[in-house]
Amino acid sequence: MFNDGETDVFYAQRWFYVLIIALLLLPVILKKELAELEWCSWVLFGSIGLFIILNLWELTVDKNFQDEKSGLSFDNDIWVPNHGFGRTLNAVSVTMVAYSYQCNLFPIYTSLKDKNNAQYMKTNNYGLILTCAIYITVALISVAMFGINVGSVVLDDIGTARHNGKAFWEGYATQFSFIVLLACHIPFIFFAGKEGLLIMLDEYDRKSISNALFHKLYATNATFEKENKDKMPPAPTLAIPGGEEKVMEFG
Repeated sequence: MFNDGETDVFYAQRWFYVLIIALLLLPVILKKELAELEWCSWVLFGSIGLFIILNLWELTVDKNFQDEKSGLSFDNDIWVPNHGFGRTLNAVSVTMVAYSYQCNLFPIYTSLKDKNNAQYMKTNNYGLILTCAIYITVALISVAMFGINVGSVVLDDIGTARHNGKAFWEGYATQFSFIVLLACHIPFIFFAGKEGLLIMLDEYDRKSISNALFHKLYATNATFEKENKDKMPPAPTLAIPGGEEKVMEFG
């Protein structure tokens, strides 16, 4: 959104925005439960909705953009990938990454009101359908706005679009909505990494995961019980998980 020569100031540098976002998100990313980030999800989807509405407005209502646009037309090959197999394959891989939320599978499950497989599958299906709809909508709007010239990063096309040498006001608003959207993604991504790091530290210090698995297998697997009858659990001083499972006698 900056013109040539305007990117040398500190507030146009990436480190400045990264620092601001880090400070603002610090109390958010340290939440203990995924359910505590519910408000962040609403803000995230609100920013996505604003992103789509702004671009639809620019495409269909803003007469200045209609004079400049080079998008939707049936007399060219905008519906056929014409940038080579490599770029098409790259687009597919990026789309697949959008569905890679496995790292948060267990936190999502434990945050459900009704913790069962049927409820999780229902939640999962709704999420996949909504994600697919958002990606298709954004893709179609982008093609309609910029046609075959749309770049790999549509924000670059939105930010560089000009009318009489001036950027569109929708472009500024769109960039802001995307900043909010990106910021709301960070807590969920960080949550999985934070949980993994804490689990590793806890396992190194107290062996609580190994201890829980040992008790679970001992209480439910006859072969494991027989083979480990005279062995102590990894952390004998820790309480037996659940408290109501099979009584263990070590000696």
